[in-house]
Amino acid sequence: MAEENFYRPGTRKGGKIWNFLGLGALLLLMASVFFIGGLVARNPGLMPALLSGKLRLWPKPAPTPEKVVLDPNNPESYLGLLKANPNSLLEDQRKIERALYDGLVALGSVSTPAYQAETKLGTELFTSLAGANTKADLQAVRQVAEKLRGAGQKTLDDEKRAERALVGELKAAGLAETLAQRITAVAKTRGGIDIVTDNASRISNHTIELIDFLEQNQADWHRESKQLIFNSAANSSRCTELMNQLKQDLENLNQTVRQVR
Repeated sequence: MAEENFYRPGTRKGGKIWNFLGLGALLLLMASVFFIGGLVARNPGLMPALLSGKLRLWPKPAPTPEKVVLDPNNPESYLGLLKANPNSLLEDQRKIERALYDGLVALGSVSTPAYQAETKLGTELFTSLAGANTKADLQAVRQVAEKLRGAGQKTLDDEKRAERALVGELKAAGLAETLAQRITAVAKTRGGIDIVTDNASRISNHTIELIDFLEQNQADWHRESKQLIFNSAANSSRCTELMNQLKQDLENLNQTVRQVR
């Protein structure tokens, strides 16, 4: 009958076929074990990488290309590239994203000198100024203010160089110079990069202006309970004006930092 042509488990012919298939599978498994064992022997770090998921025998499929909508009339739209997966961006947008990322990292790093100086304002400048009684005390505060001003100037110089470099990289990525400059300006503002530079200059200048005034009129004032008391009403008014400038500088710094965060 026609049924005899089929090999089914439980029959003699079917048993031979299944035995042959089982033997083949066993040989294939052994070959795979020897193959992987040889790779591991030649590459000791292969197995930990495989187990940790850092290495794949078969590559992951390429990500679906992602196109971020960029509007030349809205420079801020280009910052959206920094939120996308760089590997999924189209080639032209990937070049812009890389230029932006590297440029902002460079801009952020140049602000370090002024930022480090500003973090010490509370103890080294304002606290010392509040307790200054002698010319030596005022000179010590002046040194802190001059150090802050120097850090601010260095930051400003480095920042200008980093800005020019970023504009150049954006132009190399295919953007017009005017657009590259506008994107750089927006990126600085959004990242709070220019905060420390502006405030370092303003705070240091106003501090030195106050110290100059106190030194020039030292015979006209003394302290009572840490308060400056002037004999002259005009000098007292001028001192209050200078101190309010400093208070406003500090408030502007704190407010701007809060907005960026």
